[in-house]
Amino acid sequence: MIPFYLVSAVYAVGLGNVLYFALSQAYSIRMVAIEEYGRVVHEFDPYFNYRATEYLWQHGWYSFRTWFDHESWYPLGRPVGTTIYPGMQVTSVLIKKYLLPEWSINDICCFVPVWFGVLATLATALLAYECSVGVHTTKKKSTTTTSVVVVEEEEGAGNSNKTNNNTNNDPQEFSSILNSIPIVKQIYQATIVPLWKNFIVNKWIELTGAPYGLMGVYEQTTTNNGSTTTTTVNSTPALEAAVITALCMSMVPAHLMRSVGGGYDNESVAVFAMTFTFYCWTRSLRGNDTPNYVWSVLSGLAYFNMVAAWGGYVFVLNLIGVHASVLVLMGRYSKKLYVSYTLFYSIGTVLAIQVPVVGWTPLKSLEQMGPLLAFGIFQLLELCQVILRAKKRTNKNNNKKNGSTNKSNKKSNNKKTFMNSIIIDNDWLMVHLQVFGTAAALALVIAFVLNGRGYFGPISSRVRGLFVKHTKTGNPLVDSVAEHQPASNKAYFQYLHHICLLAPVGYATIFFHLGDASSFLLGWGAATYFFSSKMVRLVLLLAPIGSICGGIAAGRLLRWCIIQLWDAAAKSEDDDASTTTTKKKAGGVQKTKAKKIVAKPTKTKKGGGKGSKNNLKKQAEQEEEDDDDIFESAELLSDKNKYYNPNNPLTPARKAIDTLLSSNEGIMLKRTFAVLLLLLGYVTAHSFKDYSWRLSKELSHPSIIVPARTRQGQVIKVDDYRQAYWWLRDNTPQDSRILAWWDYGYQIAGIANRTTIADGNTWNHEHIALLGRTLTSNLKEGHRIARHLADYVLIWTGGGGDDVAKSPHMRRIANSVYRFLCPNDPTCRSFGIDQTGRPTPMMEQSLLFQLHSTGLVPGVEADKNRFKLVKQTKNGKVRIFKILSVSHESKRWVSENRVCDDGGWF
Repeated sequence: MIPFYLVSAVYAVGLGNVLYFALSQAYSIRMVAIEEYGRVVHEFDPYFNYRATEYLWQHGWYSFRTWFDHESWYPLGRPVGTTIYPGMQVTSVLIKKYLLPEWSINDICCFVPVWFGVLATLATALLAYECSVGVHTTKKKSTTTTSVVVVEEEEGAGNSNKTNNNTNNDPQEFSSILNSIPIVKQIYQATIVPLWKNFIVNKWIELTGAPYGLMGVYEQTTTNNGSTTTTTVNSTPALEAAVITALCMSMVPAHLMRSVGGGYDNESVAVFAMTFTFYCWTRSLRGNDTPNYVWSVLSGLAYFNMVAAWGGYVFVLNLIGVHASVLVLMGRYSKKLYVSYTLFYSIGTVLAIQVPVVGWTPLKSLEQMGPLLAFGIFQLLELCQVILRAKKRTNKNNNKKNGSTNKSNKKSNNKKTFMNSIIIDNDWLMVHLQVFGTAAALALVIAFVLNGRGYFGPISSRVRGLFVKHTKTGNPLVDSVAEHQPASNKAYFQYLHHICLLAPVGYATIFFHLGDASSFLLGWGAATYFFSSKMVRLVLLLAPIGSICGGIAAGRLLRWCIIQLWDAAAKSEDDDASTTTTKKKAGGVQKTKAKKIVAKPTKTKKGGGKGSKNNLKKQAEQEEEDDDDIFESAELLSDKNKYYNPNNPLTPARKAIDTLLSSNEGIMLKRTFAVLLLLLGYVTAHSFKDYSWRLSKELSHPSIIVPARTRQGQVIKVDDYRQAYWWLRDNTPQDSRILAWWDYGYQIAGIANRTTIADGNTWNHEHIALLGRTLTSNLKEGHRIARHLADYVLIWTGGGGDDVAKSPHMRRIANSVYRFLCPNDPTCRSFGIDQTGRPTPMMEQSLLFQLHSTGLVPGVEADKNRFKLVKQTKNGKVRIFKILSVSHESKRWVSENRVCDDGGWF
């Protein structure tokens, strides 16, 4: 037989190779866009991010922080420094400065989504591991050094060859070949074995929280102040869950849609920042009650990275605040939880305030009051604990001074009954009432005063929109964006595919393996599903939690299948875990009793005095620990007896099933089922991979370059949009102003480097309404407005999603401010395409339709005294008109009356 440790090691190496494969897939699948279209920035918003990164690289942080951009939102301008989350830009500049100085800013911007897609995959795998590791330790024995020697003697009695006759279910069942070589055997056992078993394995377990590979039950031994503690640990399929999570996350379309090469958007960096913050948070909760200061500090720093990267940091903050609060309500409050949340919130908030766009909103916005309230409650809870500990010490000192406590009273106080444990201590109740009552009164007074002064900010319209239907937000600008619409079942399957079926299984599994870390996944999953159902764009947030839940479900199935196919593993895993643990503990109790017979005379020989009292005290503590072991063993046996309770009508069926599964036929049945599950898993994984790669090619098409097919069947790349922007850059004056719908503002500014009227920042609804009024008014009225705002008009033509198709949205947005445009018709049904496919009279007279269709539709001809066609791209996708009779007086007045320039606004 192959040694079990070797099997575990080989299995762990195999899982490591699968993890490497997942990370390489994450990189390759995101490189499709760059390999096919070159190093091109995609979509619309990424061009603003690219332009901001270029400005930061050229001018430095201070100028960037105080940058007022006059080339956008003409004639108002935009203060970029306080309206941008600069994390991605700063990261890109640092990469260029310290890692890839020979690369251009454009190239780095194209590759950042790819790199951070890989990092997000790794961070999600680590989070899945942390929430699945679930190591539960049961104290088996704690003895002095002398007692350990006696226990070893008892274990060795009757076993002439302990190595070959292992009877205590030690996972290391087989001996190395080095044990068969004379002299080498002594060296091996004296050096290699202790180094491996007592140092390497223990340090690995201490680092990761679990053993590697298939090891289901293992023993961990620690020595502290001469006392040796042996712990029996049941490991979980955390490695399998982590690796499968990485496979899912590496190519799930919900994440791909925001992380393909060239998709230089905030979400491409924010997903990694979010998952790494969650990992650090859950990692800080590992252990019993020992605070983990390092990971708590890291969670605060990771949260700062999230704040700097994306406005979705509010979701991260509230989710962690809710999780910490729920743990308190579940009775899991501890020093560890207090330190973790206190350091996370304090460090994260202090750093978040330094981000200009955030400022003091963590302490003012109603959206972030919940985590702040939780922070205050944690401080009050700890204050109560400090007061109670001080009272306990005072009472203890008074009892010592009085000397009135006898031996019988000590025993009665130490042996608490069940009723005593559920009675609320009067001191505890009074302290909490006093502390929380005083704090609540003070908080109400402060809140009342601050609210009267307008200190608290309102909940944003986008957050409010998550709790109402988007067709009823009252903001047609928000409602016009496709990604703001509710998600459908088709959308879930499109972006998650087989994870839609697998994730609910893993989510349900978490309920039966609940811990401080794993409970976090329950809240995360529920919140992301709710918000994604309200806004399809937020399906992105389902990618990591869906991958984790799917990884947990598939990981447990994979581990069960592998165990069935391995004789050594099946032998240890098929046994009832509680019976195995009970046997170990029962044996431990017997050996302890024998040990005490030998150890007692040794301890009492030392005579009276202080040393004798200490020995008696240690002996009493040891007896108490042994009693605890007996009670634990009895409890386990009681659970087993309950399982086979003769009064239970299910007992015969349970016994029959157990007998069947433990028989040779049952083992073969389980192995056959395991093989079928593995085959099904392979087919499902292969289908998921093919689907993701196929969809990645569709997601990799940049909107600025469109693939098309000629009548002869030849596939071509339509590059009309960049050609139009390049024409503006090369053939218009530097101070030219371009009037176009807000969708194209970022691309015009980023590629053509020309002034735009509006862009995707959409911070000024009235200004966009004015733009919509200009484009959808009749030609004459539209020209009267346009001549004061711009020098050129850029129109998307060519069918499909061109400007004529978007014009009804433009009209509705304009009518939301200028009500006379569509009187008594909020949805502007009189502006659009009728049932015959022809434009309504109002649309046909509009400036947009006239410029779009002039020379193309019979009878449509724009007034040549007002507009002149100066550029039409090769495939007719873009038209550029020069505005005639431009008001130079308006242009000059704007240039002479700029107040917010050169950082003066800041």
